[in-house]
Amino acid sequence: MLKRTTYRSARLSKRHSQPMTDLTRKSYATFAFIGDGFVDANAIPFYDAQALRDIPAFARHYIQQENPLYNYYTKIDGDSFFKETLRLNAIQHNLPHTENDNILVTAGASNAFSSLCYALCDEGDVILALSPSYILFANAPEAYGAELQLVESQQGIRKFTVLPEKLDQQINENLKAGNTVKAVLIVNPTNIDGQYWTEDEVEEIAIVIEKYGLSVIEDRVYDQIQFDLSAGKPAFFANNKRIQNNVITIDSVSKRYGATQWRIGWIYGPKNIIAAAQKYVMQSVWSPSHAYQKAAAIMMAAQLPEKIINEHCHDVALSAQLVSAQGHSHEMHAYFIELNKSYKRRRDLCLLIVNGRKRYEQMTLSNKNLTSAQSLLNHYKDDLARFSISTHGLQNFETPILPNAAMFLLLALKKCTVCKCKLDEKSADLILARLMYKDANVVMLPHTELTLPEGGQHYFRMEYGVPLEQLLQGLSNLQKFMQEWCALPRDHQAKRIDKLLAEMK
Repeated sequence: MLKRTTYRSARLSKRHSQPMTDLTRKSYATFAFIGDGFVDANAIPFYDAQALRDIPAFARHYIQQENPLYNYYTKIDGDSFFKETLRLNAIQHNLPHTENDNILVTAGASNAFSSLCYALCDEGDVILALSPSYILFANAPEAYGAELQLVESQQGIRKFTVLPEKLDQQINENLKAGNTVKAVLIVNPTNIDGQYWTEDEVEEIAIVIEKYGLSVIEDRVYDQIQFDLSAGKPAFFANNKRIQNNVITIDSVSKRYGATQWRIGWIYGPKNIIAAAQKYVMQSVWSPSHAYQKAAAIMMAAQLPEKIINEHCHDVALSAQLVSAQGHSHEMHAYFIELNKSYKRRRDLCLLIVNGRKRYEQMTLSNKNLTSAQSLLNHYKDDLARFSISTHGLQNFETPILPNAAMFLLLALKKCTVCKCKLDEKSADLILARLMYKDANVVMLPHTELTLPEGGQHYFRMEYGVPLEQLLQGLSNLQKFMQEWCALPRDHQAKRIDKLLAEMK
């Protein structure tokens, strides 16, 4: 008689049973608490990072008319034409890594970061992320037993800033604990408060990085979405003479060209790191779609100065493709002018609606780059009336930071009425986020997700690149919700919160 075999499900790897790091735990807690709002097709997505404008028309036409012969596997490190375009782009922007072996094409910026963690991280290693950062990057180092640690920033008049002594202190604490700090992750411009680093800020941090001989991973996905440079010229770590040879740059077409689903990104870095990261790309995606790489190359090539092409491209066939793409240079120039103008107008409209007309007019006195309140009201008069949006502001909210890049507005609670219902501050952020979703049908990222300093102010990140109808409907819903919520007696608020918690069990 045959012996019956008992089958059991496959055992997960040990790391799945290990305690999560602080940042990853926060991320999972937020997504779990807000719940189905992240996948509810009817919810208004103020949490996302969708681009305001679609890709340029000529690039869309190229994809639609793409020759079927291009539908094949390409080289693991990237299509030759795209890599040549990336190489010339590096030369144009004075990046330190400008050879083919310094460049790797990836399936977006997240795949780029994951491949770098594969190349850099061992058990017990640490990557330090300067706040504000991107919390979902925390998952990648964990796959190799490493950890992404946040270096806390402090809020200034214009932006959040990491003090160099804070970075130095955290590096030393890790060294004393026996941890190896492999790299410092920097999002520039930031995806939370929409700010660039200045040359002075870069230099101060670069001194610390040089002292310890660390690598820098600079995420530039929001570069070129810039609509207010009144605060000064943007500076990048890849251009700092002290450390530029140790700077690894990651980027993608998602935000820059409004191509979020193309999954086309790239890395510039030292050759040994690129070679190691390429192994991960080979094992995970092999190489992104050839057709989309070609379309991305055409858009980027259309932005290259002719002088760069003539002086640095020595391949006749590739040079011909680059020259052909130059026929779209006027379209690309017009695209970015209109893109940044559109973001600026959206930013200013949201600033007016959230702060109210009176406060917004005070803001225009100190920042001449803001659109006048009257101009905005004239332009959006019918829209504001149609959605019953008040110009008195969003009750209990204000905007402490004026973004000059990216696509986000940081909302700060002036008074947290939820905290009065015997909740700790961290739970209050999640509760209010859940209430806004359930009662106002709007999903925003709360403080727990934002990698900002703990304690004090309660922040929410609002993305304003959504379609105008959604944006106005969402703001109208939030105004109504906050007005009604703040008018409720405290015991009624507590009952609503108890009901919400019961629904989630």
